[in-house]
Amino acid sequence: MSSTTELVDSDILLTPRPYALVPSKFILVPLLPEPTQLPKLPAETWHRILAVAFDSCDRSLIQDIAWERDILLVNKLFNTIATPLFFAHPLIRTLDKFIQFSGLINSRERKPRALDRIPYSTPGRWVHVLDLSKIPCQSGHDASLIDDAMANLFPALPFLSTLLLNQISLSRRTIKSLIGSPNSAGLRTLCGVRDHAPSLVELDGDLSSYDDPILDLLRNCTNLEHLDLVGNGVRDDEMEVYTEEPNIPTVEHLHLPNLRVLSLRSISSSGLFLALASSPLPSLRSLTLSPYGSLAFPASLAPLILANHGGKLLSLRFDPQPSFPPSHHQMPSTVLQSCPNLTYLSLANPLPMLHITQLHPLQCLSVPKPTPMFLKEIERVLPYLQNLKFVRLRETRWLPSTMNSHARATGLAGEMGQWKRRLGARGITVLDANGRISEW
Repeated sequence: MSSTTELVDSDILLTPRPYALVPSKFILVPLLPEPTQLPKLPAETWHRILAVAFDSCDRSLIQDIAWERDILLVNKLFNTIATPLFFAHPLIRTLDKFIQFSGLINSRERKPRALDRIPYSTPGRWVHVLDLSKIPCQSGHDASLIDDAMANLFPALPFLSTLLLNQISLSRRTIKSLIGSPNSAGLRTLCGVRDHAPSLVELDGDLSSYDDPILDLLRNCTNLEHLDLVGNGVRDDEMEVYTEEPNIPTVEHLHLPNLRVLSLRSISSSGLFLALASSPLPSLRSLTLSPYGSLAFPASLAPLILANHGGKLLSLRFDPQPSFPPSHHQMPSTVLQSCPNLTYLSLANPLPMLHITQLHPLQCLSVPKPTPMFLKEIERVLPYLQNLKFVRLRETRWLPSTMNSHARATGLAGEMGQWKRRLGARGITVLDANGRISEW
């Protein structure tokens, strides 16, 4: 009777045969414990979680882009937290999208704000990175639309720290808008700006009337850490040889104490180049130049910038821009002597002879394609490059191991194999364009 009483007094009973002569009852035993109410995370914690998630997104993948939009629709809390993160680095790939984005920012800026203590409107004050490098600019009309939209947009982006352009020329109106905006002093990265300033050859070395708005912009962007400028190359009439002693004109120095990465592509000589080459850049560690080292001053300022800043460099790249007919300017052969602390060096065709007389800490050397002549040059200077660990062939790729031995021993693949065998015997790894080692 006691057991029957316990069954009857139980909370949950199962009666599988209720109409049987002797019905049985079973106690329902829970398999899982009772759920406990989880504590709610504070908004600050969710902000840190979502910030890490947004930073880890790959914006080249469609699913990641869709995830950023979908996260705004989860709930009201996520929408409030993720909206500033979404506008911090807007994805803009077409001209129409950029014009819509500029119109949205300006319309919000013109609206009266309830709280006058907030000097800037949303979403303009949320934008930290403006990447326009993917926008195709196929005509002068497109460039004019982009330039006009930027001129109206810059004053409404007070906390802009990174500006990436698609190698377009900025008008004076746009540059003055950027100089007068509150974000000029906070700009950290400026890339893809095209400079049309005349060269020193055109100016005949006289900088008294030199006026470059980009130079004025750099005088205001004192906190720049990464600068990338693109020029128009060298004209044929600027390639004459100068036999007289060069008279370097004086130019006012720039104050860029935090500049770490500098790229001057297709720029051989200009007042802006001279200002950067002559200014003290104490934090400069990475430099990218076009290979105009074979030209003398004033046609090229590459030897001057290497002489003044080469001792601080850890990375040096010579990046020739595509041109027709292709240029055949060589790099200075004394690059290793001018840059005694380099750990990474990227060369371009035609490959120079390397003059070196003392030990050098170079660790990685990058060349376009393997040639028998430059392999002998590397072997000649190897006694001075005892730290060299990698040689990268950035325009070639290893053949897969499925190819037969005859295919791997002929042509460019055969030359790559020769580099692998001869440099591998010295403890140097040969990498292809993808950074992979050979599979065979």
